Amino acid sequence: ADTFCYFSIHGVYNNEAPDWTIHTSSLLGVRTLKATTKISEMAGGKHTTVQMSYNPLVSNTLSLTVGHPNRMYAVVHSSEEGTHQNTLAELLHFHSMSLEELTNSHVRAWAKLWESVILVNGTQAQNESNADALLEAEEALQSGVTPLTVQNTLRSSLYYILSAIREDWQYSLSPGGLAVPAYHGHTFWDAETWMYPNLLLLYPRIAKGILQYRLNRLQPARVRAAWHGFEGTMFPWESAVTGYDC
Repeated sequence: ADTFCYFSIHGVYNNEAPDWTIHTSSLLGVRTLKATTKISEMAGGKHTTVQMSYNPLVSNTLSLTVGHPNRMYAVVHSSEEGTHQNTLAELLHFHSMSLEELTNSHVRAWAKLWESVILVNGTQAQNESNADALLEAEEALQSGVTPLTVQNTLRSSLYYILSAIREDWQYSLSPGGLAVPAYHGHTFWDAETWMYPNLLLLYPRIAKGILQYRLNRLQPARVRAAWHGFEGTMFPWESAVTGYDC
């Protein structure tokens, strides 16, 4: 017999927000939300626009049945990418793909990333006949810190970093990536000190974006250095779109 699962989803969608000017529209069963910041990061600077297209739920209750998936789509872009007008077209494209095609494209993309990994000695010990390797694995197991535990911890950390940056994304990382909102998405020195070295080793093309982010904001760094009486560049403690201290 089929197993049913019900979700009650409540959301408030309107055109009112303290920090954004929001406009909504509907076309071909897709709802598009376009929001522009009311205040720019720097006085007289440009405003950021975020556009999201999604297929709205018919009601606030979502019914799921085993073997009968319910597909929900959402595409989000910002003016910082220069592609925020393409969300509707992209969403309709994804609509035309089968669930298998979407899943396979996702799996292939992550498989490509995982071609570069850090392997911890001992994770393959159980598949080896080497007595020393087996003894080492047994001792690690008794201590509670196994090679596999370390391996999974490394993979987990890399996953959160890779989830928050792309090869074609010329912006840096926030300390918590997409998982933690506490840093407001701002870039600190943590990016170059802790995250960049790992990306440089495993994913140099992705790491390039972190440096490009700083290079694109050299002028604000020079202004800040001069303001403090120094020559050269002085990057801010918190940096966002413009590169000036937030």
